[in-house]
Amino acid sequence: MNDAGMYSRATVRLARVCVPRRNPAVVPASNASAASIQILFDADDDRALFPGHQPSSRKSARAPARTLPTPQAQIYCAASCPEKPTTDKKSKTGCEMFTEEESSEDEGIPRTPATTQEQREFNALLEVLAGEVDDTRRRQAQDSYDAMSASSRTQQLLLTVADASQSLPVRSVAGEFLKDLVTGSFETSYLALSEDSQRQFRKDLLFTASDHRLPCNLRPPLCECIAHISRQVGPQVWPDLDKFLFFPIVGPSHKSAATQVYSLAPEFFEQRRLAYLRVARDALCADLEDECTDPEARSRSLTVLCAHIVEHRRVDGALDIFSSALPTIIRFIASVLERPGDERLLISVAEVARACPEFLRPRVGDLVDMCQRVIGHRSATTPWRHQCLDTVVAIADALPAAMRFLGAAKLSQLLGSLFQLIADSQEVTAAYSRGEWQKDLVAAEEALIHLSLSLKGYTLIPAVAKNLCAMVKSDEWKQRYAALVGLNALFCEEALPRHVGRLAPAEMLVSNCFDSVLGCLRDAELKVRYAASMALGQIAARLSSEYVCRSHERVVPDLLALITLESQPKLICVVTETLRNFLSACPQEVVATYLGAILYKLDELIKHRVPFTVSRAHHHMVTEAALETIATLAELSQSYFQNFYDASMPAVRELIYSVGYVEGERLRWLAIHCIARAGLAAGKNSYMTDAEAAVKAVLSLLANRLSWSNDQLLKRALTVAHVTCRVLGAQSDLFVKHLLPAIYPILSLRDARLGGFYAATCAFLGWYALKNPSGLAPYADNAVECVLPMLSFGEPTARGAAAEALPRVMTCAASHDAERSSRYWIDVHTALTGAIEREKELSAILSEVCGLQELLALVRLQIVPPEQLESTTLALDKCFEFYFRWHCDENYDHVSWDDFGVEGRGQQDALSRAFLHEVADMVCSLLSTLKDTYFPFFDRLAPYASKLLTKQRPWTEHLEGLTIFNAALSIGSAASVRYRSYYLPELVEWLESPVQSVRALAAKGLGILADVDPSTFASDCTRAWPHIVAVITARRPIRPEESFGTEAAVVAAAAILDNCSTTLENKDVPVDELFQQFLSCFCVLHGDSWRRPLELVCALIEKEDALVKANPAGPARVLMDALKANRVVRGSALEGRIVACLRHQKQEDLPEDQRNTLREILGGAQGPDITCS
Repeated sequence: MNDAGMYSRATVRLARVCVPRRNPAVVPASNASAASIQILFDADDDRALFPGHQPSSRKSARAPARTLPTPQAQIYCAASCPEKPTTDKKSKTGCEMFTEEESSEDEGIPRTPATTQEQREFNALLEVLAGEVDDTRRRQAQDSYDAMSASSRTQQLLLTVADASQSLPVRSVAGEFLKDLVTGSFETSYLALSEDSQRQFRKDLLFTASDHRLPCNLRPPLCECIAHISRQVGPQVWPDLDKFLFFPIVGPSHKSAATQVYSLAPEFFEQRRLAYLRVARDALCADLEDECTDPEARSRSLTVLCAHIVEHRRVDGALDIFSSALPTIIRFIASVLERPGDERLLISVAEVARACPEFLRPRVGDLVDMCQRVIGHRSATTPWRHQCLDTVVAIADALPAAMRFLGAAKLSQLLGSLFQLIADSQEVTAAYSRGEWQKDLVAAEEALIHLSLSLKGYTLIPAVAKNLCAMVKSDEWKQRYAALVGLNALFCEEALPRHVGRLAPAEMLVSNCFDSVLGCLRDAELKVRYAASMALGQIAARLSSEYVCRSHERVVPDLLALITLESQPKLICVVTETLRNFLSACPQEVVATYLGAILYKLDELIKHRVPFTVSRAHHHMVTEAALETIATLAELSQSYFQNFYDASMPAVRELIYSVGYVEGERLRWLAIHCIARAGLAAGKNSYMTDAEAAVKAVLSLLANRLSWSNDQLLKRALTVAHVTCRVLGAQSDLFVKHLLPAIYPILSLRDARLGGFYAATCAFLGWYALKNPSGLAPYADNAVECVLPMLSFGEPTARGAAAEALPRVMTCAASHDAERSSRYWIDVHTALTGAIEREKELSAILSEVCGLQELLALVRLQIVPPEQLESTTLALDKCFEFYFRWHCDENYDHVSWDDFGVEGRGQQDALSRAFLHEVADMVCSLLSTLKDTYFPFFDRLAPYASKLLTKQRPWTEHLEGLTIFNAALSIGSAASVRYRSYYLPELVEWLESPVQSVRALAAKGLGILADVDPSTFASDCTRAWPHIVAVITARRPIRPEESFGTEAAVVAAAAILDNCSTTLENKDVPVDELFQQFLSCFCVLHGDSWRRPLELVCALIEKEDALVKANPAGPARVLMDALKANRVVRGSALEGRIVACLRHQKQEDLPEDQRNTLREILGGAQGPDITCS
């Protein structure tokens, strides 16, 4: 390997690398990249590049401080062809060129290794240490070496490395010793030298590292020494290092050394990396386009360019600078596709896709086409195929919208290549070994699953439906297997969520190939039967229950036929899981029809496997699958299982007593758990015979100290206890009386390994306190003392379960003592607020917030001391900080809302939205209960709620912000005016939001303002009136459930008309016209939202307002429609008010059809007989 390429692999992953610039003497004129490069490269004086540079001298040990514009991106084009040595003064090699200005001063310092007697003795010592000698001589040599001073060793070791007359082992040992000495004992080795010696040592170190005669394996330790010294002394003390790295380079040895030093000491250039981004881009692009350059150097140039793109992705304007290099990158990759050894280039492209996907967005189609050609080419090498798969997956993860935009044709071609790769991987030939096809199969399946998760199954299914159907019906089993694997990937849970309107393509695909998939269950090839069972299980889990239920008569018998005593264990496990998925979509009556046949098969499996279970642990998977299926069938069939309980449980009971050794303890508890779940479905009468054995097993396990370190067994035992208590009901008090004293010692251990058991215990205590508080009351004191410390436990699930259980357990403990209740409430409140302030896990803090809200609901907030209100507010402040820190740019720096989509935000985002909703709900509860007395505390939270309303935040946050401020302003006191600046500027804007919920809450807020303080907010409501009218008069949706935005606007308009009509008239607003528009929108009202507009109409009629006199038919029509459509509660005060208004309505002002309707309504209305005037 030559010097130009020996470090390329090491620099791939560092993201802080550089390649030396080419020598201008050997760069063809046609390849000149930019005028700026020529200026830098052709400068006669180095001060043209470094204007602040001052030559160092002996009189000044430290050079003047200077600001160099040299960034990390100031890098070099890789050297082209190795050049011949030259004696020209302008093209000196190594450090001769950058030490010229000081050569006169240092003329007496030798440039070749010393040949003194001291140096010869030192070299002889190293020969002993490097040679194969006896231990005695080696120990003596080591003692002599250690006795020398570190500073003396430092200089002599470097001279040995540079001495070409020494053997390679001796020089290698000297290089390693020098690296360990400089990096490990910097103070006693380098700093112990005089200033002149330090300066000379640095120069000799650079000269030796860049010497083209130095063997390749000696350069890395020297580069590490250079990097370590540069980190310690800084750029002001060592200006020569700048020239060593940023001057035109002659020879690949200098380039190789500079590259490694640059990658090892990036902080040396941290302050000076931005000035030469364009120079770096042009230099590297010129190197990529120069076909005369060494291929290894061109490949490393691409690696360096991608590394700098990733490094500077957060710098303003950096990606714009590098964007012009993207076509060059694409052309270079296309030119080296499938060339052996260059597959590592795609690693850099994949890193760019993951770190800054927006950079690759314009050329996604070209990259995918190139990768697809390699994936679908049978002669391509395995490393190239895998790197192309990884690159496609990285692009799909980072840019799903851009991938979808490629269209169905390209996606079909890409997935078709993946399916064909899976099919080809089943063919083992002399040139295609078994290990290679296994790697290809795993890589292709993982790529399919990743693409399905990123692009979603409902996007890919229409693109590949035709191809999949043809492959499933193929006569070749490899094609059928590949198609079934593809179906399994496309129908996985995250790829195909059950959204309304998204399952139609999937159902159409299944309808076209369902018969063929069922036929594959009877295929002669085991792999095909296995894949068909997996695919049917995914189909059953993803498609709608109605669709799956229609095919159970064809699927279940074929699946049962695969469950035989001779079947493979893995096949049986998959078939039982598919059975559970299919029957879960069917009603109880359908499940009951198959109970007998399925339980008979499972009973045979358990009985057949019991003898092997005792001696062969690998058969456990079949028995575990059978137990899980029995328990699931019991839960699905409920009361129907009672007829099969006695027949199916003996084989399960036999497992409990036959598996008694340590390896089978898990299987034993699975059997106990299966019986408990079956007993819960069959009822107490059936389970009573097994409940006693389950109770004894649980208590025996909890009493055995040897099992206290097994979290899985303890958790399973407590789950059995939980199910048993649910079955026994009130009769479980005796069991709990013995269970809780056995649990408390384990809880007091606070063992970090028992997080699952602690979480299950807290959940059980919370459930039992809710279902049977009197049964837990005698033990509640100990329960509170044991659960409280769980809030500071290391496992997040345990902390969350403890937070949810504490309020319920505390209620039981304080049910008979008011003083104890107050003390417990304060203790639990302090523990929960403290846990929230310490929490770092999202799931745990969500549970703690829910627990705190439930705790606050247990007491009247008016009697809560101010100290607890203050701590509650601090906890809410911490929650808002946690939420905004979770959604900061650092977590979503490369994720755009457009690319990711609402459904693709992930489970963590859904959890964070639930967390924000709980926090906002707690704030609203405090405001609605404490009214304006909570305002001094709310002042701390108002800025967070205002931040939720900024335009950059998603609309889900706008909802919570509007909800919080609506709750604050609905209090109606004058103190609420203080939040006007937080709220009103965004309130009018959200009336134009495209989201119905946001428009509804904004309109509701304006209605609240008009109601609570019309004198203060009249001008604001008047300013918002045109926007409300625009919402009302806009095109209304057809479905009632989508009209709540318009409905809220109508209610807000009623409030404004009722309270601010005078202000509207003073501002020359056409109130008459707006009132008629208001009346025409009553058709969108539903439920209780009719009340306020109807009250407004009745009030206008009662005071004979001018709005009613101008057009009496409109208000009368609205009132009559409300009574005819039963929008008003019969016998309510509002109905009597409406009838009274209609009785006083003058019929001559109404049209004929309304007169008839009025007579019908008044004829059947309740009330005094008043003749219509």
